[in-house]
Amino acid sequence: MVTDNLRAKRFWESQGFAKVCERRGVAMGLKKNTIITMIKTLSGTTIPQYLELVERDRT
Repeated sequence: MVTDNLRAKRFWESQGFAKVCERRGVAMGLKKNTIITMIKTLSGTTIPQYLELVERDRT
């Protein structure tokens, strides 16, 4: 999700999603954006368990 989109951020947070990662300078057309990755864990799992499995979101 692009960090400038506060409406989207509020929506995903209201659905139980949490920020796990932020990436700066992601090119989208002519513009570079900061994006965040948000996840919602499955029943019985935790964010650390997710991060153990998905290397790209550890930073």
